[in-house]
Amino acid sequence: MARASTGGMYLWKHERGLNVWRVTSEGVKNNGHQEKQNDVIAQSILLSSLDDDIFSRVFSCTSTHDLWKAIKENHEGTKDVSNEKYQVLFGEFSQLKQLDHENAHSWYSRLNVLVNEMNALDVKKLEDGDIIRKTIGGLRKPECDIISSILLGQELKGMTPNMIVNKLTAHELQTGLKPKDNPSMPSTPTPSIALSFKNLKKAIKESSSEDDDDESCTSEREEMDSDLIKQVSTSSSK
Repeated sequence: MARASTGGMYLWKHERGLNVWRVTSEGVKNNGHQEKQNDVIAQSILLSSLDDDIFSRVFSCTSTHDLWKAIKENHEGTKDVSNEKYQVLFGEFSQLKQLDHENAHSWYSRLNVLVNEMNALDVKKLEDGDIIRKTIGGLRKPECDIISSILLGQELKGMTPNMIVNKLTAHELQTGLKPKDNPSMPSTPTPSIALSFKNLKKAIKESSSEDDDDESCTSEREEMDSDLIKQVSTSSSK
């Protein structure tokens, strides 16, 4: 008896769910009490599932059917924007190359930032195979041609991008391959800068020496003036 009751409740909920969806997709037909109730339930479910941005655009809809159409229109508009942005980022992805001052890890880190941004758009996810091929294919030329040929000739199935980066790093260590210095970040001061510092220190030292001489001369003048005053005072008293 209990099993029959449970089955009946399941069928009732299933039918109720279909009726709620019907007023959502088709709208209220006969304006009866049950359909109005289903419309209210459907509106409540839809509105509670929206984020603040979409909610502010559609909350004024008076029926679930209109609300559902507005949600779909907003979603399709958002999808168009995502597709356009994805195409722009994919163009950057295709042109991306390892820079002269980057090692394997810094190259992969820069690539991975772009990959994460593309995958977050939820348009077309870049798989590990795509990332691996780009990681290898975008390596600096011509130093990495040999390792590129070796890796591309291997069976890449089952390998992850991190495994490839580790192989590249091991190759760098074994061969002593080092990236060039970053021109925007000089490691040592240039001769002109060093010379400027040297001249500045010399000027400060000379200025300090002149100040000492001036103080000495001033002191001597004060002593001479004092002696002259005494002599004049003595002459006057006589």
